[in-house]
Amino acid sequence: MLNWDQIFALRREHETLADEISGRMLAMMDYNPTKFIEFLKRKTGGTHNLKYHDSDTRAQIVLQGYEDEKRKIRFANELFPSSGGYRNNYHSKLIDDDV
Repeated sequence: MLNWDQIFALRREHETLADEISGRMLAMMDYNPTKFIEFLKRKTGGTHNLKYHDSDTRAQIVLQGYEDEKRKIRFANELFPSSGGYRNNYHSKLIDDDV
């Protein structure tokens, strides 16, 4: 059975993954993460929520996810320049799509 500290740690891990995926999705949609990060850093109350990391840590996680995905997109565009790159699953074309 988990104690409260373990439960909160597990919840923070899940929220960390969500923040990282948010950064990746912002990159895939070609949005700038600045406004989202500003939103995370807004002060809404005087207490720290045990479910989340502090806003600076969350901002770093979002930015890291964003930068990682942008790097993948640049690399894919270098590998497949004539097709506009293999940007993501929504814009990709399989070899046998015409069959």
